[in-house]
Amino acid sequence: EIDAPGLKYINFRDEQSDRVVVKNLSSLFMIDIDAKLNVEKMKKGVISAFLDGVSGVRHMIISRPTLEVLHPYFKHGTIKFRNLSRLEA
Repeated sequence: EIDAPGLKYINFRDEQSDRVVVKNLSSLFMIDIDAKLNVEKMKKGVISAFLDGVSGVRHMIISRPTLEVLHPYFKHGTIKFRNLSRLEA
């Protein structure tokens, strides 16, 4: 578990990303996600909490495979990226 209230940038790449918990990301400016998320092993609440935690970012880079896994969570509209000004997918 990582508690990082002052973190500005995170590069999230790992086949074991389903084991990492990051919280308190209110200062996060940019995130680069290319993780092989295993949604079968992860609880739905963990993914939603992660997305909620990074929802304040202004710049997001997300790989196609990661986007495909997370698409159902975006599709329901429960997570809003209100500060997002740059998206690279």
